[in-house]
Amino acid sequence: MTKTLTMSDLYTKLSQVGLDHKYVRENGLPSWWNDRLNSKPFAVLEGAGYIAARLNLELKSLFDEEEVRFNLLPHTNFKKCSSKNKKRPHVAQALASRVADLITSATELNFTILPNNVKEIREEILRDALTINLTSLLKYCWSKGIIVAYFNHFSRSTKKFAALIQ
Repeated sequence: MTKTLTMSDLYTKLSQVGLDHKYVRENGLPSWWNDRLNSKPFAVLEGAGYIAARLNLELKSLFDEEEVRFNLLPHTNFKKCSSKNKKRPHVAQALASRVADLITSATELNFTILPNNVKEIREEILRDALTINLTSLLKYCWSKGIIVAYFNHFSRSTKKFAALIQ
């Protein structure tokens, strides 16, 4: 006999990787989800599908007895908040990677090779802007096909990083 997956089981399993109940409920499940669905096996399966897709999780790992696994992630470089934090922040990376996937699927930008000389980059930026500031840098990056986005919607227990590049 196979064990029926419950939302309680899912919440418990996800909390073991740092995704607490409130975070999963607000960010993993659709807005129309209500607690009456928690006791309906088919609804729980559908909920697991939403959670996996939205939080960049391997769907199969939600049903296994093993630990929750994230989808394969691209090579990533981090700027960490603290040099003491040597561990890679896997949960934050997986969530930020999902956001990056969504942004790239919604935009049509082609990457343009950047000049090797920073003076040339400066001149290019100043052709369209009066000064070099955050806004002009962001516009320049986007014009070159470099997507820059801000995401800081993590669970409180998630180990974070200052920035990442993929």
